[in-house]
Amino acid sequence: MKARYINLLKETKVAGIDELLAWLETTDFFSSPASTQYHGAHEGGLVEHSLAVRDAAHKLRLAGVFPAMWTVTIDLCTLLHDVCKIGRYRKGTRNVKIDGRWEQKEVWEYVPEDDFPYGHGEKSVDLICRFIELSDEEKLAIRWHMGPWEDCDKRACSKAMEHPLTLLVHMADMMASKMCEGRD
Repeated sequence: MKARYINLLKETKVAGIDELLAWLETTDFFSSPASTQYHGAHEGGLVEHSLAVRDAAHKLRLAGVFPAMWTVTIDLCTLLHDVCKIGRYRKGTRNVKIDGRWEQKEVWEYVPEDDFPYGHGEKSVDLICRFIELSDEEKLAIRWHMGPWEDCDKRACSKAMEHPLTLLVHMADMMASKMCEGRD
C-alpha cells in the first residue's frame, strides 16, 4: 500500500510533491491508524483509508456521477485529505470483557494534545501547502471533506458542498469509511 500511495502521488508530477513525500516519511503517516475504533483502526489504516477514498472518488467520476475532473486534482485531494491525523494516535491498553473475563487489549488512542490545534480540514490544507500549491477548489475540497460531520458553520459547509470537487471528496470519504472499509 505504501508503494502504491507514493507512486500515485509521484505520478501527479506536482512541484514540491517529492518534498512532501520526504516529509511524510519522517512522520507516522504510513503506520498510523485512520481512527481509534471506526474505519482503519489498525496499523497502516491511514494510508489504506486514503487509498480507499481515492479509489471511491475515481469510481464515482467514471460512473458519470460527477463532471469530468482532472485525475491529478482528485488524487491530491483524496490521498492527502487526512494528513492532519499525523501524530494524533498512540497505542494503549484497555480492559475488555472477553468470554466473561476481563483481559487487557491493545487499542489505538486519540492524542488530544496538539501543539497547533487547528481544525481537521484546515490543518490538512495548512500542512499540504507547506510543500505544494493547491488551487482554491482543492483547498475547499480538503477543508470540507468531513461535510456536516464536523463541528462547523453549517452555512459555510453547505456553500462549500456546492463545489463538485468538495462533494466528490466528501462522498468518497463516506463511501470508503462507511461502506467499503466497515468497522474493524
